Formats: sequence, structure tokens, C-alpha cells
Amino acid sequence: MTLDISEKFLNEVLLKVEFRSVPKLLGENGDPSDFESVIQSEFPKFSSHDEKFAEINLFKELVINENGPNKFWVYEKENIKKIHLKNSSLTLSYNGEFFKNPKCLIKDTELIINALKNISVERTTAIKLRYVNEITPKVKIKNWNDWIDPNLHNFKFQPENSKLIRSLNRAEYKIDEFNFIFQYGQFNLNYPSTVIKNDFILDYECSTNNLENINDIKDKVIEMNNIIHMFYNNSIGKNLK
Repeated sequence: MTLDISEKFLNEVLLKVEFRSVPKLLGENGDPSDFESVIQSEFPKFSSHDEKFAEINLFKELVINENGPNKFWVYEKENIKKIHLKNSSLTLSYNGEFFKNPKCLIKDTELIINALKNISVERTTAIKLRYVNEITPKVKIKNWNDWIDPNLHNFKFQPENSKLIRSLNRAEYKIDEFNFIFQYGQFNLNYPSTVIKNDFILDYECSTNNLENINDIKDKVIEMNNIIHMFYNNSIGKNLK
């Protein structure tokens, strides 16, 4: 299992796991200690936060309450990776600069499975894997075809005397049991300036809610990773291969 993504252009990798609310994590006195005991050696830095929530007051104004009814917890390893734990979901994220290959993702997935079992999570309701790439070559781009598949960036219609300042696209697929979202295009960090920054976004998201029990997570992550790998290889040009 490999994912040949050029490391210097990978922004972020995220794995989200959703499950039914865990009683011991509910309320302002939620206790994640049984979860922590499993992951703390790999994610040693810990912080606790009040969950914010929005409500409409009597004057029909949107109010953000800083002190929500529940807490969430963040576990980190330097600037490399972190876990956000809530009473009904968990998000594992990696700084793309330090993400070398999916082996670390699978290793941490196994760790998460054991930690969730330790707080009596037996079944997950959905999982989602996402890779976000921002292709920003430091050289002047003479031909994007060398970097990105031409089907993703060539525009057949462009009015005379016009300059493209942004182009974002979204495609959705059903692949067996998986839902797949592919977002791509020139975001242009200088928008709305016509001086376009050399950037091209390749954003892949794969998800499923077809899980019998928590032990299915690892195999599903491997399958989703392979789907993303296939799409990535068909999205890039020779300079990224």
C-alpha cells in the first residue's frame, strides 16, 4: 500500500471517525482518561476545551456561546500530528510537511481503534479520509501539462481580452460502497488580482458508513487510501511522477 504524493506539496491528511455519543465524554465533567491511557505515548501534548455552539436569541440574532454543554480534547505530537476527540467523533490530522507515507496513518489508526475500544465504542457510524494538496511550484509555469493532467486545467472557452483569476471544480463519485469527492482547480491566493499565483489544488475525500464494527476501520482506511492513490496518479503530470 503506497501513496506517491510529492511530500512538499501535501498540505494536510485527515481521518475522521464518527460514532454514537460516549456517556463518559458527555457534559462539562467528561472524562477521557481511558482514551488517553492508550494514545498518550504517541500524542503526549494534551489540552481540554469547551465546545462552542450557536443559538438564536429572542431578537433572532445568532449568538456564539463560548461555554458549550460539552468539552473536546486535543492530543498532539509536536507540529506533526494531532487528535481532536469529541463525545461522538474523532479527527486525526497530519501536517503534510511531515507525512511520509500511509504506514504511519495505518499505525495510528490501529492505536485509535484500541483507544476507542477502551471507552466502550463498539461501532462507528461513518469514517472519512481526506488528502489536501496545494501544488505550488517555485519555478515559472510554462506548461501546466507537465504538472497537472490537461483534462483538469485546460479551458476550451475563454473570451477575448479576459484573464482567468480563479477556477474551482467539484466532482462526486460513487465507488462501490464509498462516496468520493474530488475538488480541484486554480485557487489563486492572490484573488481577485489578475496576477495569478502558481497554485493548483488537488483535494480528495473518500467516506463510507458501511461498517459492521469498530474493527472494520483499518481495512476501510486502506481501501479509501487506495482509491485516493488511483485518483492522484491520474491527476498529475510528469513533474510529479
